[in-house]
Amino acid sequence: MDKNQLKPPYYHDDSFIHFLNGEYELIFERCKKDNNYLGWSSSEKGDMIPLFVALLAKNNPVKPCSADFIKSKFHAYDEFDDFIKILPLSFLELSDEDHKKYMDYCLSEAEKRAEAILRGQHRRSYNKAAAFVVSLAEAICSNEGEKKAEEYIKSYKAKYPRHTAFHGELRVKITLAKLKMSL
Repeated sequence: MDKNQLKPPYYHDDSFIHFLNGEYELIFERCKKDNNYLGWSSSEKGDMIPLFVALLAKNNPVKPCSADFIKSKFHAYDEFDDFIKILPLSFLELSDEDHKKYMDYCLSEAEKRAEAILRGQHRRSYNKAAAFVVSLAEAICSNEGEKKAEEYIKSYKAKYPRHTAFHGELRVKITLAKLKMSL
């Protein structure tokens, strides 16, 4: 890094522009090439998947937990509130085929990321796994109803029964999302 440079170079700055322009397939293909499930702090996949999750919840505005998930990856905190308000205006309607493809991808990524975090006992990242899971539950709820969203979240509780700290993080995110369910 250049000694005059304030922060390390970020190589994915154009990703936001492509996403906001509706170039979802381009971003999707780039994300698929990244097989890392930890260390999303400076990765394109880490920035773009929260946007995909918001896109998959078919109605506006961006859901509360999804907004929080995006904010955790957002680089310009001062402009976040404005960004989250205009974000849905940029969303293009997805075909049923594309919606299913992106949803399946995000569900798969959530499972792999949660497994990497929980099996590796990265306790400081349990909130990140919970944010991803509950953000997807918001999308599921808007598409398939609250019962399916609850089943999705409860599947993680069943898969990781001994990770009570993770369950606590799920409860926090469920409350944020205003989902009517309990763990």
